[in-house]
Amino acid sequence: MNIALTGAAGFIGKILRAELEKAGHKVYPCRTDDERFLPYTGEGCLIHCARHHENITGEITESKWQGEFETDVMLPYFYTMNMVRANPKLNNIIFISSIYGIKVPTVRLIPVNYQVCKAAEIQLSKILAVNLAPKIRVNTVILGGVLSDREVAEQTPEFRRAYETKTLLGHMVLPEEVAGAVKFLVSGESKGMTGASIVIDGGYTIC
Repeated sequence: MNIALTGAAGFIGKILRAELEKAGHKVYPCRTDDERFLPYTGEGCLIHCARHHENITGEITESKWQGEFETDVMLPYFYTMNMVRANPKLNNIIFISSIYGIKVPTVRLIPVNYQVCKAAEIQLSKILAVNLAPKIRVNTVILGGVLSDREVAEQTPEFRRAYETKTLLGHMVLPEEVAGAVKFLVSGESKGMTGASIVIDGGYTIC
């Protein structure tokens, strides 16, 4: 399968690229802010995994609102439509989103612009599922906190303990758990699904 992957250089993007290539897929890293880069013409899948990189701490400015909305909603929409027009055999689109688009957090203060834009991203995926059916199916993987030792993730031992106590499975999402859901949606085994959301969060959102 040919897979165009936005955000391939990010934390989740790197996990997905490695696991998808290991499974035999051809992955094309791409950017939603570059409309000229439409990487394949054969049958394939588009995965939206781009993340806004502006600092999430400090004052929530108009610039941060605009940057988050562009990354989560506007650019994915326009890039998707460009891909649909350029690649007639595109038949599968997957969004990677966050539980903070469906649940207000209680463990850590998450910026309001991030939460609102993730909610809009999830809604966008459902609208596209309707508008692009029956030729193209569109689904979303909604992730909880993914275990990471990156400094930017700020996952202190205290934070991890607090988060894990609010999950049913008692642990943060593991990288391999992220890849498993995406590989399922890429595969023909999910061909009966569109407009759906798969939540990978250890049960956090129902606690």
